[in-house]
Amino acid sequence: MVLTASSLHSDPAAACQNPATQLKVVRCFLFFRKCYKITLSLSRMDKPFLIIITGPPGAGKTILGKQLSRDLMLPFICKDDIKEILFDTLGWGSRQQSMELGQTSFEILFHFLERLLERGKSAIVETAFIPKYHNARFLTLQDNYRFESIQILCHTDENELYERFIRRAQSSDRHPGHVDHLLTYDQFVRQLHERKYDALALDGALLRIDMRDFNEMSYKEIVERINSLGINRT
Repeated sequence: MVLTASSLHSDPAAACQNPATQLKVVRCFLFFRKCYKITLSLSRMDKPFLIIITGPPGAGKTILGKQLSRDLMLPFICKDDIKEILFDTLGWGSRQQSMELGQTSFEILFHFLERLLERGKSAIVETAFIPKYHNARFLTLQDNYRFESIQILCHTDENELYERFIRRAQSSDRHPGHVDHLLTYDQFVRQLHERKYDALALDGALLRIDMRDFNEMSYKEIVERINSLGINRT
C-alpha cells in the first residue's frame, strides 16, 4: 500500500479498505496535523510581536497603552514621553518648537523600536501615526524583522475628540511644552482631515475601537484578542 499526501489530505480513510488499517491511517493523519499546527504556532511565537496603538490626538491611546503594558508585561514606547524628556532637557516655548521636537521624538521612537525588534523583543508602541508618513517606516521594519502585529485604532467623532483634546491640554498632568491649548476647533479639525489618522498598511490584525463606548468589557476583549494571537513575551 502506498500512501500519498494528496490521498491523506482529501480522504485518509480511503487509502485502504481494511478497517483496522483505516483507523491507524486516520490516527496518523490527525497526529501529523496536530504536529503541524503546533509547529506553526511555535514558529509564530518565536517572532517579535508589535502592538501598535494609533489614532487621532485625544482619543485615549496613551491610557490604553500604559494599561496594556502593565497587564501584558511588555515595554511601552510612547512618543509624548520622549517629547517631554526633550522639553525638560532643551526647553520649550512656541507651538513651532513643539512641532519640531515632535519630529525628533518620532526619530527616537523608531530608533528604540528597531533596537527592540532586532533583538527579537515584543513591544507596545503608541502615538498618532500618520499613514502617508509612517507606512514606509513600518513596512521596512516588518520586512527586516518579520514581526507579527496587531493595530488598535482608537477613534471617536470630531466634537468628542476636540473636547478630550482641550481637557487634556488644560490638565495639570499635561506638559506645558506641548502648547496645544492654543489650537482652535477649526485648526484641530483641519489637522484631522489633512493628516488622516487611519490604520497603517501593515500585515496583521486590526481592531477599531470607538472610545465613546469604551469600558472594562471592551478592554478585556482587547486583551483576549491579543492573547489569542500568541505573543512572544521574551
